[in-house]
Amino acid sequence: MTSRRNSDSVVVSGMGMVTPLGVNAPESWARLLDGATAGEWLTDTSWTRPFEQPPRPWAGCPVAIPRAAHIASRLVQLSQLAVREAVETAGGIDHVPPERRACVIGTSKIDLASLDAPNPVEAMFRPNDPAVQIAQEFDCQAAALCPVAACATGTVSLLRAAQLIRQGVADLVIAGSVDASLHPSLLASYDRLGVMARPLGQPNQACRPFDEDRSGFLVGEGAAAFILERADCTDKHLGKVQLLGGSMAADPSGMTLVDSTGSRLAHLIRLALEQCQISPNEIDAVSLHGTATRMNDLAESRGLQLVFGRKLPEVPAFATKGATGHLMGAAGSVESAFAVMSLQQQVLPPTSNLRQQDPECKLLLTQEAQSAQLRTVLKLSLGFGGHMAAVVIRC
Repeated sequence: MTSRRNSDSVVVSGMGMVTPLGVNAPESWARLLDGATAGEWLTDTSWTRPFEQPPRPWAGCPVAIPRAAHIASRLVQLSQLAVREAVETAGGIDHVPPERRACVIGTSKIDLASLDAPNPVEAMFRPNDPAVQIAQEFDCQAAALCPVAACATGTVSLLRAAQLIRQGVADLVIAGSVDASLHPSLLASYDRLGVMARPLGQPNQACRPFDEDRSGFLVGEGAAAFILERADCTDKHLGKVQLLGGSMAADPSGMTLVDSTGSRLAHLIRLALEQCQISPNEIDAVSLHGTATRMNDLAESRGLQLVFGRKLPEVPAFATKGATGHLMGAAGSVESAFAVMSLQQQVLPPTSNLRQQDPECKLLLTQEAQSAQLRTVLKLSLGFGGHMAAVVIRC
């Protein structure tokens, strides 16, 4: 395979996240490895606004940080926490002039709770608010973008950020995504679609990716952010982790449907590997989308089978939505952050709540964290409307 020029290489120099498992990256990662699961009943203290007469109890995965009274948007609040941690772990970004800094912070939707405010106009419910606020705070003058690609938003944001660097638009990009979807209107919609998990008395065990008894996901909230830099502009590599590349594609099966054969996902994976100039044999682990819905998990397994063939049962894979819930627009960036930490620490995180693996999902999944020799991880993200994205991360 042809090696990339150093000027084309994009490295991770800083990273931060806030998730239902923890208020920063180390805490979120530690609790994930310990097998913690974040699902809970949504009460008046954890809910964005209380139900007066709920049709039935709702379960979800909130972040353990109260909604900030001085910040109009929950999206802005969560993204600022993640980005500030990323900048801190990078040791700052002042070595790059403002005109060479960019910001790509995506989200899948507006802050729905802001619509309930007494004066919605002042509540700042534009989806690009996080990108605007971050660009202003860190003086990013090269670009400020807000990708919207449903549940693939986070991964699309990383790919778009890397593209800005490789195209010469910026030398440093603050990249990531955020979502705050714990709102009755959205939960009711997902419930009607039949994709919400059945808590059965224990919400933290309800979301069970690739399990024979899976019934759907729980909605969560959170954010993750990365400092991405051109390799020859910095010596601050976060564990020498590189965003090697990736690709995007579309599955036109329907607004909420997926190609059950897995062929469109297989096409995406092949595109991503070709763009990175690597073969399937070089993938050491796969970070799965893993929504815990019946068809999505099966379609994802079939797509990987088409690419990896008989080797698939030998390729370790993990899905983290059983621990965090489905973070919607933030899912791709948070799960990519977990993939980065797996490379840094050479550890495979568990697929939480996996009890009895569906025999039709022919994947090598683990129930507990375990050490592994990892160099290259493939991250997959799928979204309603056919959005698909894959990114390859290497150390």
